[in-house]
Amino acid sequence: MLLLITCVYALPARAVKEVTGKLTTSNNKAITVNDQKVKSGAEISSGSDIRSPEKVGATIDLKELGRVEIGPSTDIRLGFDASGIIVHLRTGHVVLTTNKGFTGALSTSEGNRMRTDSTKVSSVEAKTKDAVASQPVGAGS
Repeated sequence: MLLLITCVYALPARAVKEVTGKLTTSNNKAITVNDQKVKSGAEISSGSDIRSPEKVGATIDLKELGRVEIGPSTDIRLGFDASGIIVHLRTGHVVLTTNKGFTGALSTSEGNRMRTDSTKVSSVEAKTKDAVASQPVGAGS
């Protein structure tokens, strides 16, 4: 008679803190996040569709990951997790900055693809052909 004993050890689950971003808009004006109007202080989750109107820029602070700055008249899809940030620029102007140790990928509807350098604080910037000229990105505009 053959007796087979199997032991299964449950490893403790690694605590995964959900990453969220904090929005700041220029002059606390509203932008659209997932078809809802929001202002500075709103919490941004991964997978959000973000659109800024004319003359309103915004910054999404993703804590230790980095930040995303969008210009006026910009439309993006923003994804992120504990290892990095992904931005898809549909129209407009965006700057993606990641901190050391995190990855960043930026693609455009026109087929451009860029990556940040995870060995240091690093930024990439993209504009679509229809981007509003001479408008600064971010909430400081």
